[in-house]
Amino acid sequence: MDSMTENKKNEILFMQLVMSLSHSGMMQLGKVINPMTQKIEKDLIGAQATIDLLTALLEKTKGNLSKSEEDILTSSISSLQLNYVDEIEEKKEEKKEEKIEEKKEEKIEDTKEEKREEKKEE
Repeated sequence: MDSMTENKKNEILFMQLVMSLSHSGMMQLGKVINPMTQKIEKDLIGAQATIDLLTALLEKTKGNLSKSEEDILTSSISSLQLNYVDEIEEKKEEKKEEKIEEKKEEKIEDTKEEKREEKKEE
């Protein structure tokens, strides 16, 4: 196989690797259905590891990538990072809403308890 064909083959394989990791990251972020379970699943720790892996790949291959390889790698990292931030913000919002609900429930329970106490005093 001549070097031009070998280079093209390696470029395609590299892009497949990046796209595979990117797809896994999106699945970990719950943006893509897991084909094994047919469910949306979130693994933010795994997603962060995938982003770190792609970032390390970018750093270690600096200067050795074609323009298209570098573009697909940086685009994949950026997309995953933005979606990761969205998921983290969503998780924070959910926790905040849970705390508000808990406080509402506590107030309701306190009010019921106060009414019981009032009835006992009567």
